[in-house]
Amino acid sequence: MAIGLSRFTVGLFSGLRNSWFKGDNMPPTTAEWPWTHFSRGEMTCKCGCGCADMDPDFMDLLERLRFECGDLPMTINSGYRCPDHNERASTSGRDGAHTTGRAVDIACSGKRQEQIQKVAKSLGCTGFGNEHGFLHIDNLTVADGPKWRVRPNSWKY
Repeated sequence: MAIGLSRFTVGLFSGLRNSWFKGDNMPPTTAEWPWTHFSRGEMTCKCGCGCADMDPDFMDLLERLRFECGDLPMTINSGYRCPDHNERASTSGRDGAHTTGRAVDIACSGKRQEQIQKVAKSLGCTGFGNEHGFLHIDNLTVADGPKWRVRPNSWKY
């Protein structure tokens, strides 16, 4: 029997939360990481600081995105970035989208990239960076600060 979206939504998105809160700089334990299709390791900053301050609502959105895109695996190239790492890795500086815990880079290309972007937009994502081999998505809005004043926004690297 196929799982209907309403059953999926009720089972995964209706208040499922871990006990981890942003700002403690400690990645949650496996038991506290409820997102079964995305590992804590792939969301952890790549500089070695161990920080994985992903926004729980954004992580729920990623789970729904994966489901809506045919429940096929999605590899995350970059999840959370601490301000120091983001300053080195991106032109967006110390306060780029990845430092909010509400942005990821997904390994994909071609039609798969187009599909993921279309579905992500329908789920409320507002930032899309396209590059051969990956797609940046985030759900930042004008309310998140002046840096995000142009939303929705798409760009090419």
